[in-house]
Amino acid sequence: MRKLAQIAFRNVIKNKKRSLFIGTAIFISCLVLLISDAFGNGTAAAIINEYYYQQAGDVVLLWQKALEIQRDSPSRIYLSQFEAEKVRENKRALAGVREFLRLHESEIKNAFSVVRRGAVVAMAEDMIDVNVYGLSKDEWLFLEPRKIVTLEEGAFEAAPDSSVIVSRLIADAGNLRIGDWITLEVTTAYGVKNSLDYRISGIYKNGVPWNNDYIYMSAPDARLLYDFDPEDFDSMRIYLDDPHTRGIFAHDLNAAPSLETKVLQALEGPEASSFFTRQAEFFKTIFTFFVIFLITIIGFGIRATVRMNLFERMGEFGTLRAIGYNRIQIFFIISCEIFLLALFALLCAVAVSTVVLLLVSRTGIHIGSEAASYLFGGEYLYPLFKLTDVLLAFAIILILSLMAPFKPAMKLSWQKISDILLKRQERSPLTIMLLRNISRRARSPGKDSLS
Repeated sequence: MRKLAQIAFRNVIKNKKRSLFIGTAIFISCLVLLISDAFGNGTAAAIINEYYYQQAGDVVLLWQKALEIQRDSPSRIYLSQFEAEKVRENKRALAGVREFLRLHESEIKNAFSVVRRGAVVAMAEDMIDVNVYGLSKDEWLFLEPRKIVTLEEGAFEAAPDSSVIVSRLIADAGNLRIGDWITLEVTTAYGVKNSLDYRISGIYKNGVPWNNDYIYMSAPDARLLYDFDPEDFDSMRIYLDDPHTRGIFAHDLNAAPSLETKVLQALEGPEASSFFTRQAEFFKTIFTFFVIFLITIIGFGIRATVRMNLFERMGEFGTLRAIGYNRIQIFFIISCEIFLLALFALLCAVAVSTVVLLLVSRTGIHIGSEAASYLFGGEYLYPLFKLTDVLLAFAIILILSLMAPFKPAMKLSWQKISDILLKRQERSPLTIMLLRNISRRARSPGKDSLS
């Protein structure tokens, strides 16, 4: 076996042009396969990450009216707002949540109280509907590295200094630049109209389309704008040290006596709004079908290349048969050659795709707005490379490299040695050739000279 592998390796090295031709075809196929997987992962991750890191967490606390919205609605968490008129029930529930979180502090990694409500940007010639999101310094440091909010220019000030950051979409719509002032008109939590001025300190890249209408400001500024008490929130995201315990954590929190009124309820993050998880699965499925189609094309391509290569080398394998190598050994040499080329091509494709993805991982790939941004989860796509993709690609290429030469190698191995030496390819189907050889061997056992 080792000797046969050495022959296969020497054949690959000796025939450089042929090996380069086949290896390049496999390399391009592997590269496209890996890049396609990275694009699919990036699209699904953009949707799932936005939902997990900015909406749901492991456990999310929602107010009663949001719980009445269907679970598959994309607006369920966005529309969670406490009812100011239920002051007594609200304060009791909030006090109970604070006490529960204090007692279970060792289980919690992060907990963020969210202030997120609608507003209107009043400009000289236009009015733009936006959403205001109050960010604490800790939450900004939590979101920014995960590319949920990626600054294009300027900076975010977590201190209460009447500054905001807006999306590129809002900036372009209002012809706004850093240093400009805008007026936000809102209805407070208690139904009073409020209007305050804010300075633009930063502009962030357009991301997931439904988030491009956000204006971020410091949490204290947002509470002042909407007349929130320090403990009030529209929703709360909780991240646990062990996400697998989220079901137990949510159940125990709901069992707290202060939540008996059900004005506030804890839900498991993945179950709070199924729309986004299904959407991510849908887009990942689209890319999966594309990859399956691609794999099929790769298989036919490798098979056609191998078949052409073997036809050109019939004399070489005929000589090996003539000096004593049997059919199984010839078949192994052919398969080993293709496997070595496929393995080397895959390693090169992994190296190249890794370098390419590292180069674009920081800035992202600009996809564009409109429909494309919905398809890829934002105007900027951040491809995601996973070890499982490499293992999957290796398994696929291994299977294809073994399957592609199977029929042509079998057909070559079972032809007469004299025909192989003369490069005279028999046109009979492989099944008929096998049955004919088996019948011949049955009639003349022990004879395998030039047959």
